[in-house]
Amino acid sequence: EQLNGSNNNLTLKFSSAEVDAYGGEIDVEYGSISLDEGTNLKLKSAFSALDIDEVSSLVVNSQYDALDIDNIGSLDIEAKFTTAEIDKLGQSLDAKMGYGGIEIDEISKDFTIIDIDAQFGGVELDFEDGASYTLQASSQMGDVDVPSSMKISKESDEMLSKSIEGTMGDSPGDRKVIIKVS
Repeated sequence: EQLNGSNNNLTLKFSSAEVDAYGGEIDVEYGSISLDEGTNLKLKSAFSALDIDEVSSLVVNSQYDALDIDNIGSLDIEAKFTTAEIDKLGQSLDAKMGYGGIEIDEISKDFTIIDIDAQFGGVELDFEDGASYTLQASSQMGDVDVPSSMKISKESDEMLSKSIEGTMGDSPGDRKVIIKVS
């Protein structure tokens, strides 16, 4: 099915759906959804499996889910006990994660901002070759690993906390990566 309008509302409880194209809101509980193409989605989910091939922008409120996205422009996610795996991120990420993790295999070198606040979870980010940005990263009871080619401007490594500030590449412009893991 194709539901391309922005005013669509889809609710799934104890069920699953496969959708070719969709725009609007989706509410999934104890189910699964597979979406080929999405535009301007708002997703609320709990105890579900979510598989999205391509989406321009996505706002997610998630609990106890498995979220798998192949290609996304912008993602705004608030999640607890959710694992998010993203193959490619194009523009921006605003993530508030608790007791879960987020992994992005490739962030476009043209991204604008990455802002992650994760509690009791892991964060793994890989950037497209040639990406240039400033980094502010801190971790409580964890580690912060950065590429060896990053120019570190400030670093603190205390007993249970670590923080790093630095620049990757020669022309970061306004591109920022902010990560706080506690």
